[in-house]
Amino acid sequence: MIDRIKEKVSTMFVNDEINTPEEDPKIILVNSGPLEGPPEPEMRVVGLYTDITEEKVAELTQALLYLNETNRLKEDDEEKKPIDFYISTYGGNADDMFALYDIMKQVQQETEIHTIGMGKVMSAGVLLLAGGTPGHRKIGKNCRIMLHSVPSITW
Repeated sequence: MIDRIKEKVSTMFVNDEINTPEEDPKIILVNSGPLEGPPEPEMRVVGLYTDITEEKVAELTQALLYLNETNRLKEDDEEKKPIDFYISTYGGNADDMFALYDIMKQVQQETEIHTIGMGKVMSAGVLLLAGGTPGHRKIGKNCRIMLHSVPSITW
């Protein structure tokens, strides 16, 4: 509790006008605000509108983890809100895609991720689209989906 108060206090003044040594100085808290922490973001939306790269995956990872943490702080399950993840990509690096996929699965243990395909979802982006919470995966009416063909190998 004390740590939260310290975080919320931007300025602290000690009243110098107290002349008697037996009195404790008065502390005035300025701009303390509510103690519940920062306000929760109303928009719980992330988006991938470019190729899948290490830098973009780092941004999305931070966003997903932050939005998941806001749900973890809520005691009532009914107050928890899903994350909307919009995807429009030609694909990209498979290693980075799997890193993001793993984060999505970790977050989904506590927070639903609704995936929405818009425009085009191709190659590595298809797995991310399919990685959304079952029953909450959607594509736009004019969205193009492209999967690579997988050669069949017989031994």
